[in-house]
Amino acid sequence: MPTTTLTEAGFDGRFIGTGTGLSRYSSELLGGLLAQDESRVRWTVIVRDRNACPEVPAPHRVVVADVAHYSLGEQVRLPRLVKRLGLDVFLAPHFNVPMLMPVPTVVTVHDLILHRHPGDASLPKRLAYRAVIGRAVRAAAAVVAVSRWTGDDLAREYGAPVAAKIKVIGEGVAPHLHPRGADEVSVVRARFDVPAEYVLYVGNAKPHKNVPALIEAWRRSGTDAALVLVGCGELTADDLPEGVHRVSGLSDDELAALYSGAQALVTMSLEEGFCLPVAEALACGCPVIATDLAAIPETSAGHATLLPPDVDRFAAAIAAPPARTGPVRVGDWAEMARAVEHLVLTTAGSRPS
Repeated sequence: MPTTTLTEAGFDGRFIGTGTGLSRYSSELLGGLLAQDESRVRWTVIVRDRNACPEVPAPHRVVVADVAHYSLGEQVRLPRLVKRLGLDVFLAPHFNVPMLMPVPTVVTVHDLILHRHPGDASLPKRLAYRAVIGRAVRAAAAVVAVSRWTGDDLAREYGAPVAAKIKVIGEGVAPHLHPRGADEVSVVRARFDVPAEYVLYVGNAKPHKNVPALIEAWRRSGTDAALVLVGCGELTADDLPEGVHRVSGLSDDELAALYSGAQALVTMSLEEGFCLPVAEALACGCPVIATDLAAIPETSAGHATLLPPDVDRFAAAIAAPPARTGPVRVGDWAEMARAVEHLVLTTAGSRPS
């Protein structure tokens, strides 16, 4: 680490350990930031659970603050903490930033899916979401969009002042996401009672994910392969016909093994801001069948079979999945972290809105 003066930057790590997509993104990005060879930043990582946070080497530090997201304490206590810590800039790997933050902020927008697919959220929750994200992107000194699709969506929704602050910095694929051998795949299949032949879906079952249509496409395909759902805790046993298996609690290595053994990763999602499972599957050499919507074509970079979200067309693709090819890595966390650090350094000298 060089002896020159370091920029004091805060990293909001409060989602780490929550088991969500934001937890995965936060952990991977933080790891990339802390691993920079010639970092000009000293990171202060703010977490709720110290045990969930990865190792943070000196001169960086961890500060525990039991401040819940979407709470009054977040609006009051977090800005006070940032001021007390003497930070120059604050990086949020999401958009939920307190209104009274005393330093320039860099916020991250993964998608605007809730603008169009609010699910069963109540009207007050939908209004609160729009108020928080609108205020965050307008007040931020810089906005990270994880795909060009998301960046363009932000520009359409919030206009030229926000568009001028957007920097597209994609997501990465962790090094442990790589093809696994037949023996390792067999062990993981046995551990989770997964049949020898299967197609795979990874993600939740929120309405925009279109999982019921995927199950119907699999059913119509007539394939002998099972459909394995990783996640989908929103579904009940009654939602799962015979031949559909749901698994959870996978380690990253176990997930890599399931990608490696699948005939294909399949998603009929109607909207994605990036779609990390597509990138992960490709890195493991798993063929991908996905919709041709939103950021999926951008993420898959020409290496997937893309279709409109039509049940019969997906059924035909599942019945005759694409041939397996070599692994393809469409993102690298170290590269993404360098781009984020550069943006943070550029932002540190600006004034908060």
